[in-house]
Amino acid sequence: MPLSQPLPSTADAFRAFRPNRRPLWIAVVANAVLFGTLVVFPYLRGQARCREARDHFSLFAECLWGGRATAQPGLELPEGEAERYAHKVLHAGADWPARCLPRLRAVAPAKAILIFPGIKQAEVDVRAATELVAEELRTLARARRAGTRQVPRRPLLATGRLLAALATMHEAAGVTADMAAPCLRFRGPLPLPAPARVPVEADAAGAMRLSARQAGLDVAAMDARRLVTVGVGSGSVTIERSPRPGLVQTMLAGPRGPWLVWATPEERCAREESGCAHRATGLAAFEIDHGRAPAPRWFAAHAMPPIERSILLDRHFVHVLAAGSEGAAVVSRFPLLEGTAPAAPEAMPEAPLSTWELPGHAEGAPALLVEAAAEPWALWGAPLDQAPGRPAHLALRALALRSADGGQAGELGPMPGGAMAVASCGAGPIAWAVFATDQALRVLRFGEGWTAGETVGLRARTGPLALRMACEAGHVTVLWLDDDQTLVGLECDATLLCTGPKRLVTAVGAFDALRRAGHTIVAWTTAERGGPVSVGAVSPRGLSGRVPAACWSPQGGFCGTPHLTGDGRRVLLGVRDGADLLVVEAGDARGPWRAMTGLR
Repeated sequence: MPLSQPLPSTADAFRAFRPNRRPLWIAVVANAVLFGTLVVFPYLRGQARCREARDHFSLFAECLWGGRATAQPGLELPEGEAERYAHKVLHAGADWPARCLPRLRAVAPAKAILIFPGIKQAEVDVRAATELVAEELRTLARARRAGTRQVPRRPLLATGRLLAALATMHEAAGVTADMAAPCLRFRGPLPLPAPARVPVEADAAGAMRLSARQAGLDVAAMDARRLVTVGVGSGSVTIERSPRPGLVQTMLAGPRGPWLVWATPEERCAREESGCAHRATGLAAFEIDHGRAPAPRWFAAHAMPPIERSILLDRHFVHVLAAGSEGAAVVSRFPLLEGTAPAAPEAMPEAPLSTWELPGHAEGAPALLVEAAAEPWALWGAPLDQAPGRPAHLALRALALRSADGGQAGELGPMPGGAMAVASCGAGPIAWAVFATDQALRVLRFGEGWTAGETVGLRARTGPLALRMACEAGHVTVLWLDDDQTLVGLECDATLLCTGPKRLVTAVGAFDALRRAGHTIVAWTTAERGGPVSVGAVSPRGLSGRVPAACWSPQGGFCGTPHLTGDGRRVLLGVRDGADLLVVEAGDARGPWRAMTGLR
């Protein structure tokens, strides 16, 4: 450096080594903007999109389930959502659920760039779940237009998947504080009940009898392997079970509940030359004691099939309609002697107190026993002598089983056709019976004596009628399934003045009936296996029913063969669901139906 040039000052020297602060601030601001753009904005945006999707889901849920969306919705559905959805499927307007699709589409977030990868993937899952729900709702709309009465589970399952995707999206965004809050508020009682579930622990294909009792229910059931009794009441369930004895064939009504019947199987009787005329019938009350089945008392008469029509029990006697020698039918009376130990083994059955032969009874023709005014009666058909080539006719005959030295027989007059089916109902002062051929049907009333109604013609059929009767002292309703699975009804008053037959419901698979407080209550299911159950009361306009509880698809819920019982205050309706029994109750057929009391 030349000596003539001045030396720099100390301050200038320091400034020469000090960095320029402007680029530093520019870098800080740029990094802050970049951080806000790439971190803060995606974080806040992800949370905002979560809340927006949650708000839209609550509006969609309001449309799908009913109720009101909450002000600060979460991702939880309130209790009873399945039953409210089922009610919508069965009773909502024609535009449901299609009208919910715009609200559903609003749940799916639009595609975005500036969001975290985890949230972006969660949103992809939400959009996929939304499309899945939309497809299920479109399928549901088509099924409703086709008139389905079953409630598909798939839309509920798809909606659950959508809720799970939304929950994952919220967790990725860190919005978890209010996820557990309900998204809806329901008002009023459930429009469809959740039926009470009673464990039966027996195969649904086996026999079962229901008996209503105060604030509860008694169930007797059996399948190929076991016997089960279930008592429901006071919030508890009592179950007794035992192995099924080999010769137990069925159960029937008797004093203080159901009774078990021991008999030789019908197919074995068909192979024997005597047709089991020499064999015995065993009876015992359906009571299980510490896992042991009851022991029967044996009676020297083998009940004719069907056993339910051939055995009559009261508090003092048992009457058995049995096949005698050379195909003749014989009624035998035995003392019942309730509560005593088995009198003798099967090889040493009790002898009858008295017997009555049914004159003219045709082998294979139906007959039945009824009781009215504490007097047993036998009813059967005898073929009439007729010229060759003429249509077959049957003479209806009744026999009062009054004393050991014989009963008073009565001729009820001829009916066209061959005998096909018999049924009875009632006890106490009045009993009713119906005798049906392939061409005609006739109703009879038993009291101090018997009265036969007019012959009612039936349209041509190819098989036996599936008969049911529902009766009170002054009224009886006869119900049967015709060949085309149509439920037909005939109503008669105490003078046997009848109205009908009237076609009530088509495409019926199984049904049951009950007479209560002047109304005939009928429960039926569709001809398809495991179809929904409907229930209603017969009126002059016919029979219109409602679904008391949801029948779900795939199969489950309130589907299949209905069972009706009741007491003076309520009607109970049950169906089997696997090894369980689902039960609802109502004051009458008009409802409202609710879960059976006594279980909870």
